[in-house]
Amino acid sequence: MKNKTKTTLIIAGIVLVALLLILIAGCLKCGDGICQRGEERKGSCPEDCITSPSNTPVKSINFLENIGGRLDLSKEDVIVFDSKGPDGYYDVYMMNMDGTKRKCLTCDKVQVPQKHNGQPAWHPSGDFIVFQSVDPELKGLPKILSEREKVLTGPGAGVNNNLWLTDKDGERFWQLTEVEDKKGVLHPHFSHDGKKLIWAEIVDQKVEPSGDWVIKIADVFIGENSAKLKNIIVLKPGNMRFFETHGFSADDSKILFSATPDGYYSNLDIYSYDLFTKELKQHTGPDSEWDEHAQYSPDGKKIVWMSSKGISQKIQQYKVKTDYWIMDSNGENKKRITFFNDRQAKNYIEGGVAAADNAWTSDGKKILGYIIVREHQADKNVLIEFENGDERPICGNGICEEGETAENCPEDCESVKYKLTCISTYTTNWHWSKCRECKRGYTLDKCETRGHIISRETCEKNYKTECLENPKCARGDEEIGREECGGENKKTECKVKGLEEIGEGCFPKWSPDGSLIAYTKESNNNDYQIYTMKPDGSDIKCLTCDRPGLANTRWRGQPYWHPSGEYIIFTAETTKYPRKGIGTTARPGIGRNHNIWIMTSDGSKFWQITDYPDNWGVIRPSFSHDGKTLLWNEEFMMEKYPHGKPGVDKHPGCWWGSENQKYRKGEELCAWRIKLANISFESKELEISNIRHIDPPDGFTVIEIAGFMPNDIGFIYSYCDIKKQGGRCVWGDIYTSDLNGSISSFWQLTDSFHVHDESPEFSPDGKKIIWATSAGGDPGEGEEVWLMDAEGGNKIRLTYFAEPNHNEYDPIGRQITEMTWSPDGKNVVFGHVSDEKRGSPHLPSTLYKLTFKGACGNQIISRPVCGNGICESGETAENCL
Repeated sequence: MKNKTKTTLIIAGIVLVALLLILIAGCLKCGDGICQRGEERKGSCPEDCITSPSNTPVKSINFLENIGGRLDLSKEDVIVFDSKGPDGYYDVYMMNMDGTKRKCLTCDKVQVPQKHNGQPAWHPSGDFIVFQSVDPELKGLPKILSEREKVLTGPGAGVNNNLWLTDKDGERFWQLTEVEDKKGVLHPHFSHDGKKLIWAEIVDQKVEPSGDWVIKIADVFIGENSAKLKNIIVLKPGNMRFFETHGFSADDSKILFSATPDGYYSNLDIYSYDLFTKELKQHTGPDSEWDEHAQYSPDGKKIVWMSSKGISQKIQQYKVKTDYWIMDSNGENKKRITFFNDRQAKNYIEGGVAAADNAWTSDGKKILGYIIVREHQADKNVLIEFENGDERPICGNGICEEGETAENCPEDCESVKYKLTCISTYTTNWHWSKCRECKRGYTLDKCETRGHIISRETCEKNYKTECLENPKCARGDEEIGREECGGENKKTECKVKGLEEIGEGCFPKWSPDGSLIAYTKESNNNDYQIYTMKPDGSDIKCLTCDRPGLANTRWRGQPYWHPSGEYIIFTAETTKYPRKGIGTTARPGIGRNHNIWIMTSDGSKFWQITDYPDNWGVIRPSFSHDGKTLLWNEEFMMEKYPHGKPGVDKHPGCWWGSENQKYRKGEELCAWRIKLANISFESKELEISNIRHIDPPDGFTVIEIAGFMPNDIGFIYSYCDIKKQGGRCVWGDIYTSDLNGSISSFWQLTDSFHVHDESPEFSPDGKKIIWATSAGGDPGEGEEVWLMDAEGGNKIRLTYFAEPNHNEYDPIGRQITEMTWSPDGKNVVFGHVSDEKRGSPHLPSTLYKLTFKGACGNQIISRPVCGNGICESGETAENCL
C-alpha cells in the first residue's frame, strides 16, 4: 500500500511540473518586447533582453551630467528645470543645452516664496516661465514629519503649491492662483498660441488615496506690469480621481494627460481629450502598468511617454522602474525606445531607473529626459536622438503645410478661390482648431461651416456659382467687378477705423434720428439712472433723476427707443420688496423685482406697464420696428416653481444667486421667456393690449431675447442647448426664429462650447449683426465685440481688450454691456466694463464709439429700391411686388 501511494505521488509531481512548464512556456513569448525572468536567465530571447529591438526609431542615447528634473525646452532649446538645493528645497534654473549660462531664477528672490519652486514650463514666446511655488502661509501637513512634508509639498506632488509666472530673466514675478490649505496644483503648460494655460488641481484632499483632482484651463493675460488668469474652465474627463496634465496638441484642439479612476499612481494611463468634440481617448492600458509623463512631438504626430511595461517588478510608488516609449498621436504603433532596466541591454543602469519628465527639442529630432536612479546613484539626464524628426514642410508635395504660404511655396499654397471662400464665408471662429489652416489660406481637403464638414470642391463650387459666374459680385454692400472679387479686395474689406471713449455708461441705444444716445449710468450714490447725450459725448441729461412719476422705484436702466423717437421703454426696480444680498441681482440687466416702464423721450411723462409680485424679474425691453409691439424678457420661475423644484429644493422661484447653480441645473441663470404686448399711442395716451408669452422649446434655456429681427419677421436670441452644454446653461449661442419661437424655425448663427455669445444687434439694413462673445469660461469675462453676416457667415473680431500685446488691452476687462448701431450704419456704440472685482452691484462701464472702414453694416448705404428687379432686405411681395 505504501509503495502504491509513493508511486502515485511521484506521478502527480511529474504532472504538476509538466503543467508548470506548459504555463511558463505559454507566458514566455519572444518578440513581445518584454524581457521576462525566464527569458533573461536563459538568454533565449535576445530580441527582448539583450539589446533594443532593431525597429526602434532611436539613433543614439547619450547620458549627460545631472542637470535637474522636471524640465522644459524653449523654442531656442534653452532648458528650464528645477533642482534641489542643500536646504532640501527646489529652485527654478535655466541654461543652454551645452551647459553654459546656468542661472537660478528663484534663488533668494524676495518677490516669490522661498520654499519649493519648481515644475517650470516655457511660454511659447520664450519670454516667460510658469512654475509652482509653495505658499509658506498655509498650514501644510502638521501631523507629518517635516521631511515627509517636504516631499508632499514638492513640485512633483504639489500640495499647497500655487502657480506663478516669471520673465526669462527672473526679475518680475506674478502669482496666478491662490489655493486653500492642503490643496494645490501640478504640471502647468501653455497652449502653443500662448493664450491658454492648463494644469491639474486638487479640489478635495480627503479623498483616498491621492485626493480628488480636476483639470483646469484658463485664458492667460500678460501685460507689462501684470499677469492673470481669467475664464477658468474645470474639466473632469471620464470622472477620473487623479489627473496629471502634460500639455496641448500641436493645434491646441486636444489636451494630453495621465489619469487613473481609482487614484493609485500605479494605474495611471495616458489619455487625450478633444476640447471641441469632447471625445476622451485612452492611449495606454487597460493594464497594471504605470504610464505617465507624455509629451506630443512638435509636429503633433508622435507621443513619448514613460511606462513600466515589460519590466518585471512589484510596483511601488517611490521605487517604480520605467523606460521611455513612443507611439503615434492616435495611440497606435507603440515602441519601447530605452532599456535602462534590462540587464542585458547596452544602456542598462544597475539598480534600475524611473524614466521621468521629458521634453522635445524644437526640431523634433531629440528628447531631453530626466531619469531617477534607484540605487544610491546620482540621477541622470539623457539625450535621445531619433532617426527621423518632424515631418517638416516640403514645397512641391501638394500639401500646404504649416510654415508654407502662397508667397514662399506657391506650388502648394496658391488657391485664391479657396482662401476667399473659406475665410469670408465658410469658416467660423468657433471651429478655428479644425480650420485654422483654412483661415490662414491653406488648401485643406476639408473645411467646416456651422458644424458641417464641406469639401474643397464644394467650397470652390459655391465660390464659382455665387461670384465668378456673376458679372458683378457683392462684397459687403458694394457691387464690384469679377476681377476684384477674385483677388484681394482691400478697398471694401470690413475693418475698424477708430475706437474712442465718449463717456461713462452702459446699455446704450441710438435714437432713430441719430441725434442722441440713451444709456444707463451709475451715479456717485450708487444709483442707476437713464441719461441721454449727443454721439460725441456732450450735452448729458438725466431723464429719470428726481422724477415724481418714478417715486416708488429705485434703480432704472436698459432704455430702448420707440421708432418714432418720441418714447423710451426701460426697466425700473420697485421699492415694494427688499433687495437680495448686496443688491447685485437688482441691478439693471439682471432685473430682479424690476418692472417695465415707458416714458416720453424728454422724461416728462411715465407709464408703468407691469406690476410683478416679489421675486419676479424683467430685462431688455424693446419695440418692434413698426412700433406696434412691446417685447421683454420675463423671469417666470415663480410661476414654474411656486413651491420649489420637486424633489430638489423648497425655494419658490429663482434663487437669484449661487444656489441656482446647485438646485436648478439647466436654469442656472433663472428661467426666462418672451413676453409680448400690443401697444398704441392714440392721442398721446398709452394703450396696452393682448399681453402674451412664448416659452422656450424643450431642451433649450433662454439666456436673453435681444429683440425683433428686421421687418419684425421673427426674434433674435441668446439660447442655450442644454444637452450640448453638458447640462449647464450659463453659456449661450445666437439663434433666430419665427414669431412663434418654434424650434423647427431655429437658425443657429454661432456654435460654441463654454463660450458665451450674447447681445446681438442687427445693422439698420439688416445685413450684419454685432454681438458680444467671451473667450471661454464664465459669461461676462473678457468679452469682445464681433461682427457677422445676418446668416452667420464672415465673422470678424472688432475689439481686442483681452489681447496683452494690443493697444486696447485691459487686464481687468470684463463684459460688453450691450451695443447699438448708428442709423447710418457707420458706427457702433457699446459699453465695456473694467473692474477688479466681479459680481458686485457696480458696473464701472465706459462707452466706446467704434467707427467702421470698408463693407461693414450699411456704411455704403444700400436702401431697397422698388422696381430695380432685386428683392432686397426690407422688400416683400406686399410692399414691392
